Amino acid sequence: MNFDDQDWEEGEPSSRDLRARSTAWKVAAGVAAGIVLGGMLAVAFDRYATQRARSEGVQSFEQTVRGTDPAVEREPRESPRQLADQVDAGVLRDQQAQQLGAEQQRAADASQRAALEQAKRKAEASQRAVQHAAERKDRDWARFYTKPAHCDDNPSKATMVECANHFIRAKRQFEEMHAAGKR
Repeated sequence: MNFDDQDWEEGEPSSRDLRARSTAWKVAAGVAAGIVLGGMLAVAFDRYATQRARSEGVQSFEQTVRGTDPAVEREPRESPRQLADQVDAGVLRDQQAQQLGAEQQRAADASQRAALEQAKRKAEASQRAVQHAAERKDRDWARFYTKPAHCDDNPSKATMVECANHFIRAKRQFEEMHAAGKR
């Protein structure tokens, strides 16, 4: 662009700026339209799925009440009162079964709680045994290892290496003896 450009003299934006602005609005409008369309499709699909699930639920309920035998479907349908009586009888049987099941469930829960408590006690006992074994091993190590006198004070670098090697050799020897059951 130079000072001789016609757009500059008239004080209007260049044609390139106008195209860029119009493109931005087109993109924004397209995105907005896509969001609205996607939302509408999602709502429509949700309503379709809900309606289909309801109709399948009604059909499965009717098949349960009538039975799945095709011969039963040829028989005349029962009245709503008869269906209600059958449902009430089924609810009563379900309640009785639930009471019996609740008693059995309580007994099963009690035995499960007892088994869990016993397993917990065993785990705690084994954990205590492991802890006691570790403490005993630490006491045995303290009795076994004595630090050389020249390692107590601020040793030189060479002495420090020698002390570290002494410690490592003693620890290996102790571990071997401990594994063999001698300590």
